[in-house]
Amino acid sequence: MIQKLIPTAKLATIQEILPIVERNSRALASEHERSKIFWEALVKLIDMYKTLEEDNKKLSSDLARMVESSRTKDVDLHQLQGRISVLDTTITRLKMSVEQLENVSYNGVLIIEVPNYSHKKAAAMTGTPSFYSDDFYTDRHGYRMCARIYLNGDGVGKGSHLSIFFAIKKGPYDNYLSWPFQRRVSFTLLNQAGKDHLSDAFRPDPTSSSFQKPVKEMNIASGCPMFVAHKVIENPVEGFLRNNTICLRVKVDPSTSR
Repeated sequence: MIQKLIPTAKLATIQEILPIVERNSRALASEHERSKIFWEALVKLIDMYKTLEEDNKKLSSDLARMVESSRTKDVDLHQLQGRISVLDTTITRLKMSVEQLENVSYNGVLIIEVPNYSHKKAAAMTGTPSFYSDDFYTDRHGYRMCARIYLNGDGVGKGSHLSIFFAIKKGPYDNYLSWPFQRRVSFTLLNQAGKDHLSDAFRPDPTSSSFQKPVKEMNIASGCPMFVAHKVIENPVEGFLRNNTICLRVKVDPSTSR
């Protein structure tokens, strides 16, 4: 019917165009399918992007919390290390105090071992001339005392003798003790070769401020500025210096009896 209505020339033209239209229709259909697939993929990619974006935000938030937690932990760790350091120092001091208490003499006798004698004597010549011994007591509730040693000497003994002095210190039981202090004090350089020791002694002067009840932490020391000559101490034949060490003893009589 169409062929009857359409002239032959035009029909030929339409017949030529129809395959083109069909091909283009198929191409358009294919393009539509591809577009559909593309948009579906694009939607999926958008969804994946949104999911990843949410995950990234969550990870960023978690990371921020972790960093903050790490900083807090670093601060806590630093504070803990500081506390541990303080505790270590405290423990060391307590240990030293306990050791000192364990070594305190409560019988009026003090032994002073001086290692590295030559080095300490040389230091006394150019630096601090003296050092104090540990505290010791006449008894558990008695006088608190110490010794002061000048390896290079003091006063008339400087440069030629070892000087040793005795000092009374303020103690916890001073209010119950008798004053002035009147007990005999003796110093001894112990011989390490089995020979005779060298000793000197004195009795306190009751009028001296050195033997009154202490007002300050320690009274002025009294003793022997020319206790033992260096040439005697350092003579290897004498036996007072062994392994570069000397040993001194300070003894306070248990009573004021003569």
